[in-house]
Amino acid sequence: MMFHEELRKSLDEMNCTQKELAEAGNLPASTVNRYVSGKRVPEQGSEQLEKILDGLQILSNRKKYIGFSRENFYKVLEKQLEITSFDYERFRKNLNMLIDTLEIKVSKMTKALYYEPSYIQRIRKGRRRPSAPEEFAEKIANYVVKHYVIEYDGIAKLLGVGREEIQTEDDAVKLLKKWLSKGTDVLAYDAKSS
Repeated sequence: MMFHEELRKSLDEMNCTQKELAEAGNLPASTVNRYVSGKRVPEQGSEQLEKILDGLQILSNRKKYIGFSRENFYKVLEKQLEITSFDYERFRKNLNMLIDTLEIKVSKMTKALYYEPSYIQRIRKGRRRPSAPEEFAEKIANYVVKHYVIEYDGIAKLLGVGREEIQTEDDAVKLLKKWLSKGTDVLAYDAKSS
């Protein structure tokens, strides 16, 4: 079970609203909503996590609910973080390298992908992490391949793979997504020659 599912389950079992949790945990309602919807996952040991768990503890005490376990939430979060062991720093560096190398217009990309420009900027600076990093990397890869790749030779060179590995647009997207999350440095690339 994922963290947001466990959180939603606890709220349902206690017959509590997100607003009640926000008030009990001294958190903005929008923050609680992001955690309940799964758009964000709190980091282990973070102040946000402790406030959520404090809020749940307060609500469970008020409602005389005995099913709440702080330890269970820690275990669920730990399991989820193991499942989603995503190298955010590598992703951030590769995203910046991709944007700079291909001279991607970030404002056009954010508009096309329905993201706030400030959200992308925070990711690029390491001040924010995408909540669903694999999905985010795929969206970026799809956008880049559709709007910045004229021929597959250029993207193959960029990714450091043989041209024979890229036969279709889907191949290019898969390889670019993989490179964004796990790849190493970009080779020399001339955006004008692609």
